[in-house]
Amino acid sequence: MSTGVLQRRRTVALIGIFALVFTALTGRMIYLQIAAGDFFADKAFRYRMRPVPIQADRGQILDRNGYPLLTNRVCESVYAEPILIQNKAAAAQALAPILNMEPEELEKRMSRHTFFEWLKRKVDPEVAAQVKALNITGIGLAPEKCRYYPEDELAVHVLGIANLDHQGIEGLELTYNEYLKGQNGQIQCEYTARGLPMEDGECHVIYGTPGHDLVTTLDVNLQRIIERDVERAVLETRAQRAAIIVMDVKTGEILALAQWPRYDPELGGNSDPQLRRIFTVTDALNPGSIFKPITAAAALDSGVIDRNTVSTTPDA
Repeated sequence: MSTGVLQRRRTVALIGIFALVFTALTGRMIYLQIAAGDFFADKAFRYRMRPVPIQADRGQILDRNGYPLLTNRVCESVYAEPILIQNKAAAAQALAPILNMEPEELEKRMSRHTFFEWLKRKVDPEVAAQVKALNITGIGLAPEKCRYYPEDELAVHVLGIANLDHQGIEGLELTYNEYLKGQNGQIQCEYTARGLPMEDGECHVIYGTPGHDLVTTLDVNLQRIIERDVERAVLETRAQRAAIIVMDVKTGEILALAQWPRYDPELGGNSDPQLRRIFTVTDALNPGSIFKPITAAAALDSGVIDRNTVSTTPDA
C-alpha cells in the first residue's frame, strides 16, 4: 500500500473521530441546554437561594373570658455571617462582654464554614442596641418571636414555658404544643458562591401559619386572688410550700390553680426544674380534713344526721 493511500486513510479516520467527538459534544450540549435545561436552571437557582427561617406566631393562651395569660412579642437575636467578618478575633473580643460569652467560643462560631451562625438568641433590647452600635460587618440582628407573660408569674405553673425554638417544654405549652406552635415560614434570597448577597437577586417570602389560640377554664380574677393568698399564707406560716386549687364542683372545671414557690418564666429552661413542677398534680398528698365534708355528706345522705344535728364531744 502506497504512502499516499495510508495518509489519506489516517486523515479520514481522524476526521471521523473528530466528527464523532463533535457530534457527542453537540448532543450533550443540546441535552443540557434544551432537554434538561429547565431542570438544571432550577437546580442552580435553588443552590443560589439561601433560606432564612421565620418563626410562626405561637398561639395565645387565654382565660375563660378571652383575657391573654400568655402571648407573643418581638425580640432580637444576634447572628454572624462568617464569610463577611474580616477580623474575627477583634469582633469576638468586642462582642464577648456584651453577650456575656467567652471570646474563644464566639470566635469559634465565627470561624465555621457556614453562611449563617446564631451567636445568642433572644437578647434584651439593651444588649441588641449595644450590638447594633458596634456596626461590625457580618454581625447582625434578626427579629424573632418571644413568649410574653402579661401578668408576669401569674398562673405560671399552669401555663408552662417554651424553649428558644418556640417548642413547649412545660405545662400547657408542652401539653398543647402541636396545637399552639403553628408552621414556620422562610425568606429565600439569592447569594453568590462566596456567600455574598447577589445584586438584583430574587427574594421570595414563604409565609408561615400561626398557631391556634387555647382558651382555658381559668378565671384571671380568681387566679389573682389565690396567688395573693397563697403567698400571704407562706409568709405568715413560714411554710416551705403551699397551693390553692379552685374548682367548679358542678363541671369539674379548674377555675384557678396557684402554688408557692413560683419561678420566673422569662428564664425559660434555665429556671429550676423543681420549681416548675406542679406538685399539686404530680405529688401524692396525704388527705386530712378534706374528708370531713365527705363523711358529713354521707351521714346526711343516709339520714343518720340532719341539718340541725349538733356535734357533741364526749367527756374524756
